[in-house]
Amino acid sequence: MEYDKESKTIKSTEHHSFHSDIQHYDQIRIKTIPRWKESELSGDEWRISAHVEFLYKNHIIWEKSYCNCETALQMAYTQFIIDVESGKVKIPKDILCDQEGCSEQATIKAFFKKRYCVGGGNCGGEKKMFNKDYLLFCDKHSHRGDCDLEDADDNYDKIRSCLK
Repeated sequence: MEYDKESKTIKSTEHHSFHSDIQHYDQIRIKTIPRWKESELSGDEWRISAHVEFLYKNHIIWEKSYCNCETALQMAYTQFIIDVESGKVKIPKDILCDQEGCSEQATIKAFFKKRYCVGGGNCGGEKKMFNKDYLLFCDKHSHRGDCDLEDADDNYDKIRSCLK
């Protein structure tokens, strides 16, 4: 904890980080939805629309409808990325396990001892931490192994956490 003189409040120095393997979505669904159109000018008829949903850990994080599946395939990803970059898409990461593909509730708060430059090459090795960076894991995924420098059991201080 640290005291912020300007706002006269105590601020937490803890920071929930993203796992290096995080994806913005892990499932995409396109559903064809029939609808009845009524018009005195052009007549009545059945039409369809294609409803696209991007999901992350079984939570719909973005959705939009298009006139048909072909247009949905051509347009949805571009519009999704524009919305991600403008901050309109929020990945729910408050209480869920940070292991990709797992949607279980987190039970372990794992604080990094050190942060490393991920991706290989000449990236400088260890990174400076400004906060107490942590990830959240369920019981099953709290064991991280020893293959990676950053995401290894030896690089975490783990505490059991009741997040709700």
